Amino acid sequence: MKLKIKDIAKKAGVSTTAVSFALNGKAGISDETRKKILDIVKAEGYTTNALVKTGGMESDGSLMESKLIMLLCPVSNLGEEDSWNVSLSFYEIMKEIEKSINEYHHYLFFKSVQIQEDFQDKLKEIIETYRIRGIIVLATDLTSKEMKMICDVPVPVVAIDRYFRDISVDCVSFDNFAGACEAVRYLIGLGHTKIGYICSAVDSENFKERRAGYEATLRENGIEPEKTYMIRVDNNGQEIETCLMEELGRRAKLPTAFFTESDTLAVETIKCLQQLKIDVPGEVSVVGFDNIVVANLVTPELTTMSVPWSDLADLAVGRLIDKMEEEQGRNLKMKIEVKLIERNSCQKR
Repeated sequence: MKLKIKDIAKKAGVSTTAVSFALNGKAGISDETRKKILDIVKAEGYTTNALVKTGGMESDGSLMESKLIMLLCPVSNLGEEDSWNVSLSFYEIMKEIEKSINEYHHYLFFKSVQIQEDFQDKLKEIIETYRIRGIIVLATDLTSKEMKMICDVPVPVVAIDRYFRDISVDCVSFDNFAGACEAVRYLIGLGHTKIGYICSAVDSENFKERRAGYEATLRENGIEPEKTYMIRVDNNGQEIETCLMEELGRRAKLPTAFFTESDTLAVETIKCLQQLKIDVPGEVSVVGFDNIVVANLVTPELTTMSVPWSDLADLAVGRLIDKMEEEQGRNLKMKIEVKLIERNSCQKR
């Protein structure tokens, strides 16, 4: 049976925090208490089964430092029916995070946890059971309240893909507002003044920032955003194409260009326009956001804003390692610029 921190605490008559301090070689407990805890661990035979990855103890009683960093994917308001819009990026996120973690000679531990009443207790149990040293949180759709719940754990935390202005947490995200501004400026530079916006029902902060950038750039150029050019697709998954076809087909007049909040929507928009016998980019230009793999596979190839997941992973993991090895000082909040990738889905007017 696997020895858990709460079992050691019960045997030693101390708190789980004291056990955590003892196992991780931290100050804050007396030498007598530390010895008592380590003796219990040795007596249970835990030393002979310790693994470098999860941490534990050597046979001589010396501590073995944990090497596990958790990539936490909290399941919040983002249900299965809404996941189509982010799933294509998830593999890229996980791959780059693991690559960066391995460069520091640590190991990735992935966990998806439902946010509910016992969320914090489950999270703390995972940390104790697997001796997690730090957590990177995929915070795309988290509220500030939910993120604060995660931060209330005994290990360092860094949030990615969401910028939190109002709470004390380190975070690394993309500059969605500036990226949207660049995309719209690009279309205006091609001569477009009637520029539409296509969004999904997923109400994330990243998407709000992209829409804000779209609207701000139009107004900066003397163009008032036209409500009839904005299309919200309320259905997701396999029905996305049907909804887009209905929305595009019922409009007597379309804009000459669309900026879409994601590549997934951009690809579906191109397909629907082509089915309606509308030439892309001859009649309508389309710009996406994310630069996922399918952006290269659609015809015409998609012009889009590329988000550098490798840079985000390097910054997030590097910051987490610093927090794990040093005293935690002021929070760092970072935004990474995105880059326009010009392909064949846009044309001059």
